[in-house]
Amino acid sequence: MGGRNTSGFGCLTLLVGGAAFAAGGVGAAAVVVILILTLIIATSPKAGLRAAQRRLQSARERAQTDYHARRRVWQDRLDTHRAEHLRHNGTLDTWYPISLDSGPSRIDVFGGTGNGWASLLATLGGPILGSGARSSSWTSPSRPSPWNWPASPPAAE
Repeated sequence: MGGRNTSGFGCLTLLVGGAAFAAGGVGAAAVVVILILTLIIATSPKAGLRAAQRRLQSARERAQTDYHARRRVWQDRLDTHRAEHLRHNGTLDTWYPISLDSGPSRIDVFGGTGNGWASLLATLGGPILGSGARSSSWTSPSRPSPWNWPASPPAAE
């Protein structure tokens, strides 16, 4: 019985409409029939589905509006932060590397930790060793060097 209303509301409508016609005439019967049809339509599954779809669409629109408003506020905060950061950067001193007119024969480094020294040697010594240049480094006599470097420090200049 696809699509047909088999709940008996049609018979109920006719019976109540007929009773209203007998009691009050055509006007009363029409009012009762209209009220019953409105009740039937309002409580049908399709009406419930349409109402649920309207509520879902309304919730989606509210969520989308809320998302766009929150995104606008976030974007404004981000733009303000970026502008402040750029303004602050404009007040800072600009640092440039020192350019020397002569090539130094050595660089003295003081202080630091063992890990710092290891990092310094790896950073500066790796390219030097890779280029094949001679190193003026020396090792203590108690620790043999794995490389062919002088066993004593170079003479003072």
